[in-house]
Amino acid sequence: MLSNPEASCPFVEDSFSRFPSQSNIYGLCQAGENELLAATLKGKVVCFRYQDLQQKIRPVAKELQFTYIPVDAEIVSIDAFNKSPPNRGLVVGITFIKDLLCYKFQQPSCSIEGKFQLMWRRSFKSSLLSIIYLDLTGDGLKELAILTIKGLHVLQHSLSSTADLVLQRLASRVAKISATPKIHPNINHDTEQTEQ
Repeated sequence: MLSNPEASCPFVEDSFSRFPSQSNIYGLCQAGENELLAATLKGKVVCFRYQDLQQKIRPVAKELQFTYIPVDAEIVSIDAFNKSPPNRGLVVGITFIKDLLCYKFQQPSCSIEGKFQLMWRRSFKSSLLSIIYLDLTGDGLKELAILTIKGLHVLQHSLSSTADLVLQRLASRVAKISATPKIHPNINHDTEQTEQ
């Protein structure tokens, strides 16, 4: 367990978008590769994505129009999914009033059972409704989108810790390559002599 889990949160807030109506939000899901959909109780759906504006990537939120949703309909949830590949690590995010707790499953060792261990904690000013982990910016690093009663928070990995991790993994690969015995192809040194 970490002595101060809140201080070690690996994310920094990248953006916050208010919703056009003051309705309760009841669903958040990934749509396509780099978009989020948030559904309000009053039947409104907002699409959130990053867009290249004047050579800078900026967050954009806009209300989407869907046919066949009656004006007085109350959306309870919205969902869309892509199947994830097997054998990914198990990370569970739990929302509790205004706190986000992030746990990681620790594999069992010979004397200790496997268990969920708190990795970090982050508090918000308003109640949390939903979380989703996806690549919104299209740069290969996933962001953590957190839906609260007041709006959508997007947290990105700290670039310095990401760079450190990349360097560590590259060093590990170089060490493995250096430790691998080099195999030389058999070269036949026997030469045929030709008659002259």
